[in-house]
Amino acid sequence: MEKSDIKLIEDAKKDPKKYDLVYRKYAKDVFNYIWYRVGHNYEVAEDLTQEVFMRAFQHLDKFRQRGYAYRTYLLTIAKNVLINYFKKNKVNS
Repeated sequence: MEKSDIKLIEDAKKDPKKYDLVYRKYAKDVFNYIWYRVGHNYEVAEDLTQEVFMRAFQHLDKFRQRGYAYRTYLLTIAKNVLINYFKKNKVNS
C-alpha cells in the first residue's frame, strides 16, 4: 500500500472527517469501475459508488493494511456491491 494511503487511512481513523480525502482520491476510479459494469447508467453508478464508500467508511476501524492498495480494497467492495445489485435486479425483473 502506498505510504500516502497509509497516512490517509490513519488520519481518517483518528478524525473521520478526513475520510473525505480518501473519497476524493478514489471516487472517480470506483465510479468508473461501476459505471462500465452497469451499462453506463450514471444514476445507478453514482448510487452504488456511494454505497461502496459508506461500507468502507463503516468498516474503517476494522481495516488493516495487508500489502495491497486501498484502491484494491475499495474495488473489492465495489465488486460485491455490484453482485448484490445484479442479484436484486434479477429477482425484481
